[in-house]
Amino acid sequence: MRIAILGTGGIALGYAALLSKTGHEPVLFSLSGKGDNDLNGQTIRATGALEHSFACETTHDLQKALTGSEACIIATTANFHRSAMDQLAVHLSVGKRVLVSAELSLSGDYLVSKLDKVGKTNPVTVLGTTVLTGRRNENAEVIIGIIRKNCKAAVASNCDITDEISFWQSVFGDTFQAAPSRMWVLFSNLNPTVHAGNALCNFTRIENGEDWSNFAGITPGVARLSEALDAERVGVAASYDTSVPSLLGHYRTAFGFDDASSLSEITAELNKRRKGLPKGPKSIATRYVTEDIPFGLAFVEYLAQKKGIQTPTHSAIINTFDSLYGRSFRRENPFVGY
Repeated sequence: MRIAILGTGGIALGYAALLSKTGHEPVLFSLSGKGDNDLNGQTIRATGALEHSFACETTHDLQKALTGSEACIIATTANFHRSAMDQLAVHLSVGKRVLVSAELSLSGDYLVSKLDKVGKTNPVTVLGTTVLTGRRNENAEVIIGIIRKNCKAAVASNCDITDEISFWQSVFGDTFQAAPSRMWVLFSNLNPTVHAGNALCNFTRIENGEDWSNFAGITPGVARLSEALDAERVGVAASYDTSVPSLLGHYRTAFGFDDASSLSEITAELNKRRKGLPKGPKSIATRYVTEDIPFGLAFVEYLAQKKGIQTPTHSAIINTFDSLYGRSFRRENPFVGY
């Protein structure tokens, strides 16, 4: 089936590769138009967890991307969700399915509200993480790190979760499963928890553009900082009657480690197994900060404040990044108080 993918970054290209490999027809929509110029007519090459070369239509015309498509996937960083959703509300046909992958800050609710204002009802499904990881290199190459075996989904709109899971399983296979709840999806995105401490404690490496290993950067001290953040995340989730796995528990289960393994021991072993890959970011424009701080940590802090809960580690890290960048990351999240 033809599926529109909003975005032209690593995750979007990864999705296009996976869909093409499994017999679907992906079409990429570039919000800025730059991806259209870079990719249209090019052979896209995927390496890593998926080896595949394919041609893919790319366009800066959202209506063109949606025409003939049975569904669309929002595969941009959260920074561009509002812009993409504002455009979707105009061009999306009633009933056409949307997948937000991955969601931060309840952005799926924003899309539903925008559609409702123009009298449209569409099934909107949200994921707490992406089906795969991907990093785009120059031109038309994407390195796919992993393809996840289990992705939990919930619905943001008034639709049948069983129907939506069934549909997206027809696209991605049995990796799609129903999440325990809508809020479970919100609190289960671990990227902000993992990335924030690692980016903060390795900031000079990032700013200097040094070559460094992501997992090697999670030393015992960085691991303790990440687990302090995680304890706050789990506590805020509990205040919303939501039980989510801990960061350490997730790493033990996902990577096959026993219950005695610490977070830093796990990351050290993963660094060894993967021979220093993936590499850490080499620019302060990294989504580890520009996405995960405003749409991850700041939103958890916001939800905590609504319950009268203090999140001192979240607040300290947000404030520190504000100082490092000379900007207010809290103000960069348009979904707070919309």
